[in-house]
Amino acid sequence: MALAQDVPFDANGPDLPVWAGGPQTVWDPGALLRQPMVGAVADVGTGLLGSFGGSTSTGLATGMGLQLGGAWAPIQGLGLVGSLPVYPLAVDGFALGDLRIAVPLVVDGGTVGVVPWLRAPTGSRAKGVSAGVSGGVVATGAARMGDFAVHGNLGASLRPAVQATTYQRLGGAALDAGLAVGRQVDSYGAFLEVRTRWTPGSGPTLDVPDIPDASLFGEVGASVHANTGPWTVGGTLATGFGRAPGTAVVRAVLGIARRFGTPPEAVDDPAGPVVKASLPCLAIEGPTGPLVGLAVTVGDRVTSSGSVCLDGEVTTVEVAADGYAPLVVTVDRASSEEAPQRVELVPRAVGVVLHVTDQLGREVPARVTATREGETRELAAGDALDPGTWTVRVESDGLGVQQRVVDVRLSGTEDVDVVLQPVAGDAGLRLVVRDAEGSPVTAAQVLLDGLPVGSTGADGAVALESLAPGRHVASIQHRAFEDLEATLELRTGENPSEVGLDALPGTVRLAVVTPVTRLGRQLWVPVQDAVVRFLGPRELPPLALGGEGKGTQVLGEGTWQVVVASPTLGIQQQEVRIDPSSRAVDLEVVMRAPEDGRVELEVRVIDPTGRPLEGVDIELDGELVGRTSTGGALRLAGLDPGVRVLQLRSPLHRTAEPARLELFEEGLMEHVRVLDWLPGVVEVRASQAAGAVQDASVRFSGPRLTDPVALGLDGRALERVDPGAWEAIVASQALGARQVAVEVPTTTRLNLLDVYFGEPEGRAALEVRVKGPAGEALDGVPVALDGVVLGRTRAGALELDGLMAGQRSL
Repeated sequence: MALAQDVPFDANGPDLPVWAGGPQTVWDPGALLRQPMVGAVADVGTGLLGSFGGSTSTGLATGMGLQLGGAWAPIQGLGLVGSLPVYPLAVDGFALGDLRIAVPLVVDGGTVGVVPWLRAPTGSRAKGVSAGVSGGVVATGAARMGDFAVHGNLGASLRPAVQATTYQRLGGAALDAGLAVGRQVDSYGAFLEVRTRWTPGSGPTLDVPDIPDASLFGEVGASVHANTGPWTVGGTLATGFGRAPGTAVVRAVLGIARRFGTPPEAVDDPAGPVVKASLPCLAIEGPTGPLVGLAVTVGDRVTSSGSVCLDGEVTTVEVAADGYAPLVVTVDRASSEEAPQRVELVPRAVGVVLHVTDQLGREVPARVTATREGETRELAAGDALDPGTWTVRVESDGLGVQQRVVDVRLSGTEDVDVVLQPVAGDAGLRLVVRDAEGSPVTAAQVLLDGLPVGSTGADGAVALESLAPGRHVASIQHRAFEDLEATLELRTGENPSEVGLDALPGTVRLAVVTPVTRLGRQLWVPVQDAVVRFLGPRELPPLALGGEGKGTQVLGEGTWQVVVASPTLGIQQQEVRIDPSSRAVDLEVVMRAPEDGRVELEVRVIDPTGRPLEGVDIELDGELVGRTSTGGALRLAGLDPGVRVLQLRSPLHRTAEPARLELFEEGLMEHVRVLDWLPGVVEVRASQAAGAVQDASVRFSGPRLTDPVALGLDGRALERVDPGAWEAIVASQALGARQVAVEVPTTTRLNLLDVYFGEPEGRAALEVRVKGPAGEALDGVPVALDGVVLGRTRAGALELDGLMAGQRSL
């Protein structure tokens, strides 16, 4: 659009319009381009040569030219425009015209602007194509109603006065005005235009009545343009009014221009609308940052990306989101995707539901106080709290005091479940319940000595007062974890305690995400419409993940196919293997916009022994499309046929060379990849007579001292060290520590280290040597005594001591 900007606008003689063949020659303040543009405009017309005594003569004169120019807006709201006319039919042949430069400044989102301009005398005055140094300023304004636009200009200029003919003097100070009305859409535009100039100093030099007044003249015409890719073409057909020398009778213009560089592209976000950088944009935030993954209503649009760009005509819009108060926003039209207008929504207060009973289940009157960051509120049933973290204190006459940390959400109501116990002493207990990863477990039911005391709060804790000192038994129950009993010794005063819950065997925790690009950054947002089906040893109902894109399912022993389906993002399938000792499996599924093909690709990743590999990132054509789970397999559906590049990445394995796969028109293609372990990878497995040691950690001492690494619920962990001699120190809070010497070779195999925790049975010792058929020493062979694995052979041997004498089963 900047191709059309006509800075000096002179319909009078040599001062031809700049790039008049573009979309419009009346300045539009919203038409600045962020890409460099160059172009050329051919301009030819029949104009008045002179008029005296009622007779008029016409001719081409200097009205045939070629305008060369360029435009660019280096930053938002600031442009740079220049042109240089070329006249092949000037007096005595070819001539250059005057160089014209303008610096448009745009304010108020593209509705108002100011354009200072200057013309340098690079042309030949002798050939009639230069009028000397001139300059001025133009004020511009625009209004848009849908596709229809109106542009108006008002300017002042100063140029040298010249003797145009024997009887006429032109130039000096001038007032310029212009108006364009038409339709402007993305690919084309059409405008009706009128432009005029009043130069009070112009006029006849002789006091002769027949000499026309040259102080007021102008042009009226129509212009059209079209955009295709980086190219813009346009044309203008105009006629002049007024009888000043040079006024056009007919003027025809044809222009062409090309943009260079990469324009800001629209972002196709499956969870939100199409965003264009040339439009005003809003970044929707809450008190803690962008609202990503939450349905946000902006006018008549809904987005979950935290960002939305609007039509250029929008001046005000209402922004609302679940749990937040709606807000009417005045749109800053100067904003863009790179520099969005930030809008912060204020959360609504949320009702709090109090359940306060005694240990017999009877409701009791209670005084409830909520505090946060120095703010204190007395609460009654149904009172509202602002979203955030509050500490709620509950007390009642004759009963003990309790505290809960409540994380008030953005919507719905918040339940506080408190069971007050009788006053029994001056001991206090703060019991924190966590899962195996150390995260707090909320809504876990807590019983003390068999009587309920309520459920854990947002921090996974219950805080009790007025308890009797001495031994107590705490029981913790939660539907997603195994029940736990813990014996506590309470003393007078505060008694902090912490317990960990084990996930139920076969628990799978899912998170389904998709990448979106917002404000130049890639964000991972939840897939809100995902439904998961579990295909395996028994039939399970579908699991809808909802707005957070997360869910939990307990699976039985065996191999399961986890099929994730999204109406917007297609289907992905992963394999999960559950055995009796399986820990909780965290399954993150990455989904992208579906392709249009009918090809399925299954990628299975194993190590050299055939063991499925978990946590391997799978990239297709340079984009992450998923990550393997415990089954080591991932299936993608709906792919396009053709040559695709597959890349596998894992922090503990050698990166294999990219594989080029030829996908055919339809059907299933299976691809198996073997990844070698990096040298020095050790799998540590800690066990006891009852099974895995679930609170153990390991660190290695040798060439350096490594940081401790926690073993999972299955008593296992992978760690990488440099090849060489090490001491592995495996420690458990409940069972103590074990120190084992280990020699880590330079090979690319997985090194296995079994550590057994058990009390010494006696003073007997046993050395076990294992050989193969040819007498070769066998490494890594598990050795079990009476059914309990006590270790694995290294260099074909394992030494055991502290054993009880007698007959044993090996």
